[in-house]
Parts: sequence; structure tokens; C-alpha cells
Amino acid sequence: RCMISECGAEREPEKEPGSSVAAVLEPVSGRTPRECWLDLGRVLGLFFIILFHASGNGMEFPLFFQRVPFLFMAAAYFVGRRKTFDWRHSPCRYILFYLAWNAAACLEAFFRHLIYLNLGYSSTWDWSMLPWKLTGVGTTFPYDGPLWFLKYVMALSMLSSFLFVLGKRRLLIPATVAVLFSVTLFPEINALFSDPPQVPWADSLAFFMMGFCLSSLTLGEIKLFLKKTSCLSLPAWVAIAWMNHCGVLSTETLHTIPCWIPGILGMGSLCVLLAEKKFFRNVARACAPLFFFIYAVHCLILPYLMPLLSRLLPEVLPSPVIAAVLVFAGAFFLHRQVVRHYPGWEYLIFAQKRRKPVTDGQEEKIFAAAFPRSASLNEPPL
Repeated sequence: RCMISECGAEREPEKEPGSSVAAVLEPVSGRTPRECWLDLGRVLGLFFIILFHASGNGMEFPLFFQRVPFLFMAAAYFVGRRKTFDWRHSPCRYILFYLAWNAAACLEAFFRHLIYLNLGYSSTWDWSMLPWKLTGVGTTFPYDGPLWFLKYVMALSMLSSFLFVLGKRRLLIPATVAVLFSVTLFPEINALFSDPPQVPWADSLAFFMMGFCLSSLTLGEIKLFLKKTSCLSLPAWVAIAWMNHCGVLSTETLHTIPCWIPGILGMGSLCVLLAEKKFFRNVARACAPLFFFIYAVHCLILPYLMPLLSRLLPEVLPSPVIAAVLVFAGAFFLHRQVVRHYPGWEYLIFAQKRRKPVTDGQEEKIFAAAFPRSASLNEPPL
């Protein structure tokens, strides 16, 4: 699955002509090979988001300034590939996962409030805001922080029916260009649609619509384009990051669409090239399915993990990097234990569906296809 649990997209597996075994195995597995370059893009984006939060929001990474727009486009791509809005295959199906982790964030904040009071510090708790804290609507971190991205994607996916209508009438691309230019030329539009976390709705809508436009292409076509243009997109991406590092481009300018678009192309090209290496493919396969879980839990862990690492590690070692690696590794091993011992909790904890085991009837079909009676070893050749 991918962003939105589907971000690790599908492509048709190659089959040998006339292979009855492959024809039987395909519906049994129910899954097609993932596009590791897109999974890797999601993992890299999330890794640098955790680094940014682990450093106390004081360390920016100019080379990965486009991480959040990349994730919005990837999410919209798979919503658009459905051609019709389907609740069961849209980001909205994660509503229980979203509410569960917002409740966990609310409980963590409440117990922290009690601890502060017992230690003699001043702390307030407004019970009238509890419904909004539990739903993450109109609130700031910690109640909204763990999964604001999922909240935005779920809300934007509700517009997919309207975007499908625009696509059928050939108005989707003009509408997307209009939104992009309005965000670029009139930044005050973002102020009208900003949530308390100050994540602009207008920017998110622009990139969501761009992902919708790209959904008319296959992932193979996008991958080929990114690979062919890597000689241009990678230098342009590095040049923008270098100019920001040198002070030629301000951080405010860096986080605008004229810089975001070449940055997204450069990041996509880098992921395509890195995904050719086995190590990065394994990292993508292991971590991408846990995207939303890691996104939710890292905001709750870092306030306790960072002080601990700062005491244990020498100053030479970068504690934010080690913290990010520990979060990913801990999520991976926790997922393996839950799948092994408590498989029914996969959806609520990791936003994953429980995999259906192979039934006896399917096993018989596989065996019959692999060993037909006419080709029995005990039967003499004609």
C-alpha cells in the first residue's frame, strides 16, 4: 500500500504466455509489485520531517524543502487513478486510525498536564475543548500534530468527485493552473484558509490537484520521464538548495511553487536512481507501509526520546539523526511483533488491512495448476 497506504503503487507483473500457474497465483496474492521509487520518496520525505521535528524545528534541510508537497501529490495520484470516488479505497477509510491516534495524543497531553501540576509547574486544561482535541479539528499540536497531513488528505479527497467531473470536461488542468498561479501571485489567499498549525490549505489543494492531473499517466511513464530528465532536474534542485544555503534565496522564497516544482522533479529523479540499488529498495519496502504509523507516533515519542539521547550520546554524534533512525527501526520491529501475535490490530495501529490467508480451495487450485494430471510423474508419456 501507499500513501494513503497505496503510495507504493502497482504495475502489472510480467507473465509467461500460457502460464496457468501465474493465472492462478495472481488472484491468490491479490497484490502486484510495488513501485519502490515512490515508496522511497515517501520514506525520505518522512525521514527529513522527523529530523526537522527532532531538532526542535530549528534545523531546516534545504535539499528536501519539497518533502510535504511531494507527499500530497503522491496521495492525490492514487485517489485519481480510481476514476471514481470510492470510500473503501480513499484516504477517508483511515478515519478510525486517525481518531485513535488523536485520542492517544490527547491522553499523552493530559497526563503530561498532571505531571506538570505534581512537579509544581503551572498548567491549564480546558475540558470544553475536549471534542475538538479528540477530532483534531481547529486545534494545534499535540492534538493535531501527529496526523495533520492525513486530516488534510482526507478532507481534500472528498473533493475528488468534483475533480473527476472537471477531468471529464477537460477543465482539470486549467483549474489546476489557476490554483497554482493564484497561490503564487496572491499569497494572502493562504491566510484565508490556514488552520492553526499554519499549514496552508491553498498550497495543499494546488499539489493535490497536480497529483490528480498526473493520475492519467502510469507510474512507469512517470518513472521513465524522471529518469530521462534527471540530468536537468537534479542540478536545478541542487542549485536552488545551494542558493538558499548561501542566502541568495530566502526560506520564504524557497517555500513557494516556483521552487517547489523543480524541487519535486529533482527529488523524484533522485528516488528513481536510488531505487535501482537493492539497499534502498529494501528500506522502501520495509518502511513505506508504516508511513502513517511513524507519522503519528514520532510526535509523541520525540519529546521524551530527545532529552534521553542528549544525555546518553556524546556531542559529536547527531542526536536528531539517531532519533529518526530509532523511530523507523522501532516501528518496523513493533509491526512485525503485532502481525505475528496480534494480527487483528493492524488496522487500528498501523492503518493496514489484515491480510487474508490462503484458503484450502485456493491451495488446491495452485496445486492443480502446477501439477496437472496429464503431466503426472507416474503417468507414462504418450
